[in-house]
Amino acid sequence: TIKQEDGTKSKFKAADVKVLAVKPSKLANLESAMSVANIGRAGELDFDKTINREWVFYEQALLPKKKDKYALMQLLNPGFDTKIKVYLDPNAKETGGLSAGGIKLTGGDDKSYLVVFDGGKSELYKKSRYKKEALGQLYKDCTVFKENYSGEKFKWVNFAEHVFVYDQLCN
Repeated sequence: TIKQEDGTKSKFKAADVKVLAVKPSKLANLESAMSVANIGRAGELDFDKTINREWVFYEQALLPKKKDKYALMQLLNPGFDTKIKVYLDPNAKETGGLSAGGIKLTGGDDKSYLVVFDGGKSELYKKSRYKKEALGQLYKDCTVFKENYSGEKFKWVNFAEHVFVYDQLCN
């Protein structure tokens, strides 16, 4: 359901909406910046960029394991999504971690993402199976990528980097 500026509401099914761009409020951007998974990640976050984010994108994608069932999913990699689109998994569990005095020092990272490769059906990529499956499935068509990211260097914590580098090297 989308509420227009004049107050009227329009209802749409996910199968009828290709892309939805939402301009988040300043409060929503502030909440996003303040909900960083842990203290370590807070040091890596560009708070100015997060607080001044102009758009959040949602796109139509086929759900994994469901025949012809569409959903609007939040795109996490706009700008480097030529072949691989990464979406927020609403059912993702988070990594455990260390807390002190109610402040999370480590952990809190998503353990899974929904990924669409080259316009296909979304697939669930999990932290526990990423190292075993991704090089042979997700990045299989790019030998330069596979040569540079193999063995011990290939870890879930670098998933965003992998998707970005794949987009730059292999398209």
